[in-house]
Amino acid sequence: MSYKKRSFNPRFRQWKFKPTMLCSGYLSENGVIIKDSYAIDHLTFNGSYGKFIGQRMNFQTLSCFSNEESLLEYNNIVNNCQNLYLSFVEAFYLAYSLELLTIYCSEKDKLTIDQFWKICVDFNDKFLVDYAVYKFFKDRYWVVRSGLNFGCKYILYKNSPEVCHGNAAVYIMSKCYFDESDFDTIASRAQQRLLSNVKKDLIYCYIKFIKDEFNVYEKESLEFIKVTMKGKKARNADRPVKK
Repeated sequence: MSYKKRSFNPRFRQWKFKPTMLCSGYLSENGVIIKDSYAIDHLTFNGSYGKFIGQRMNFQTLSCFSNEESLLEYNNIVNNCQNLYLSFVEAFYLAYSLELLTIYCSEKDKLTIDQFWKICVDFNDKFLVDYAVYKFFKDRYWVVRSGLNFGCKYILYKNSPEVCHGNAAVYIMSKCYFDESDFDTIASRAQQRLLSNVKKDLIYCYIKFIKDEFNVYEKESLEFIKVTMKGKKARNADRPVKK
């Protein structure tokens, strides 16, 4: 069940899950930047990829500033949302799985998909696992966003995050298989308590490497990783059951 937001941009009523437009992006220190306004618009309303640079929730009010002009000036600087930022997992999915994104390290120098994979792995030594889990849920038609605000790896949405709240929080476990006791640990019960307050379910992902030895710097290593999951309904978990 998805909890829809009370108000959102009416354009999101035409939102679609899968993008189809060829796009170009530019490598940055920790992701890929999309500058073309048409590409930004397409990725926003077709799959809800990325976030705008400088995008943040506006908790500032006029009481924080000496006058209204100062408030407007601040918002113009902080929320200057002209370029779209893609995380490395989002960019690699668009470039490799969907074959829609071409990535440049400069205005003219185009990266091959193998070069980009090596950059991703150098940036994050857990990129192989992070990407495998990301793709696992994307292939099941979930919108997958960072779960940093909730202390997890990913948050799953059934629609655009502009339209609905997240359904579930994803944690990547450091073991291969599920055990019933996984949901009974102190850490798990704390996670369930937190998620029940924000109306999200709990999902644990388990990683199994089919092959013992492989080169993580080769994208073909994705063939040797298997992702499984186990979920638990955490929403309203602490409420008493009606008899």
